[in-house]
Amino acid sequence: MIPYAGFGFTHTYSTPHRQALAVNAGIINRFRLSQSIDFNLDFNGMMTENKFDAELGGKRGIDAIVGVTAGFTFRFGSGFKYAANQRQLISEAELRALRADLAALAAENASLQNQLAAKPNVVEREVIVNKGGAPRIVFFNLDSSVLSDKDKMNIEFVAEEMKSNSNLRYKLTGYADSYTGNPTYNQGLSERRANAVADELVSKGVDRSRLDISGEGGVALYQKPYLNRQVLIEPK
Repeated sequence: MIPYAGFGFTHTYSTPHRQALAVNAGIINRFRLSQSIDFNLDFNGMMTENKFDAELGGKRGIDAIVGVTAGFTFRFGSGFKYAANQRQLISEAELRALRADLAALAAENASLQNQLAAKPNVVEREVIVNKGGAPRIVFFNLDSSVLSDKDKMNIEFVAEEMKSNSNLRYKLTGYADSYTGNPTYNQGLSERRANAVADELVSKGVDRSRLDISGEGGVALYQKPYLNRQVLIEPK
């Protein structure tokens, strides 16, 4: 149910022509029949000056008109569909699991560095050591590329880490969830998310030339759709 009200200026095209101020109000009732069809029922009324109908009379010196309008709304593929599960927040348990994965990567990185330090003159195999810190993830709300204040604060710490490793490049990969939207829309959304993170890093003093920015479009890396709305920051 959608109530509305307004005011305006009326004009009659019959002779003699008349103009009058008017106030209108009503309520639209929208009934969802399917994903693409709505039935609309609009109850409306208008009050205007007594001269509008070219006759003087009536109660309280006003003319009134009431009406009912019925119709259908058809949606021809807007390009964006909504998933059944649109929960935006990540549970504390899921957040702890993600942090644990990142901590494990950081621990493995530290272990490799210690092994190399203990045997500097012995090379048994090629080991790629990530000296730029563990990967970081920035999450986004549904159909959004806007960073929250909390995310901006976290990115500030990432920026300081990047500036302390000035010889490294970083890869910023944006993602959208494939459960909503279409491939074309999700590709653009993932790129906007990656660029939003890059812009924030640059505003904190990181040289943009050190950032490789890309979008992977809609993905289903995680079963929970909202976990796929992210930007992954990785040192190269």
